[in-house]
Amino acid sequence: MNDTRPMSYTTEATLDFIRDYKRDNNGNSPSLREIAAGIGVASTAVASHHVTALERRGLIRRVPYRSRWIELVEEVTAATD
Repeated sequence: MNDTRPMSYTTEATLDFIRDYKRDNNGNSPSLREIAAGIGVASTAVASHHVTALERRGLIRRVPYRSRWIELVEEVTAATD
């Protein structure tokens, strides 16, 4: 399900943080605690909310029951082209 509403500033910051983190860490994904710190929130639940919003929009993919497993959909698409 792709959400067509405008993205909030914090959700957009979450996507930017994940992109930058993966670029700077050889493609490894950040933990929710690292995302929370990177976007300036104290709660991992808030970070999880924004990650879930990105997943609903179809911008990222997560593998269930795996920590640090976030794929940027744009990377997956580029790799298959």
